[in-house]
Amino acid sequence: MHVYYYESMYVTNIALILLIISIFVYISFFIYSGIKGSRLYSYLYKNYNKRWKELTSIGKLGPGFMNPFRGFPYIYNNIDIEDEKILKFKISIRKGLRFTLFSFLTVIITSFFLVIFIKLRL
Repeated sequence: MHVYYYESMYVTNIALILLIISIFVYISFFIYSGIKGSRLYSYLYKNYNKRWKELTSIGKLGPGFMNPFRGFPYIYNNIDIEDEKILKFKISIRKGLRFTLFSFLTVIITSFFLVIFIKLRL
């Protein structure tokens, strides 16, 4: 009986460590994607002001806002890929978003297993 209790504590501790690592990775890639997105918008503001206004406008409020409904499709389409710098920004943002999604799913799955291990221990 005691051996099972200690084994379940060991598994629970591993799941908790994986959860903490997953959260750290998620936050890191979330910040990475945000920084790359800001750099892309800054580059567009300086070199492609018309495109920047198009992407950052929200209704009657005008340009200057982050509009994800226009930003995400822009990142995943082939507009402005003749500019090598924009293409590099788009590729790095896509990778960052992919890793962000993967690490978020890892947090959810790890949390689920952690709850199951804690319930089994009780």
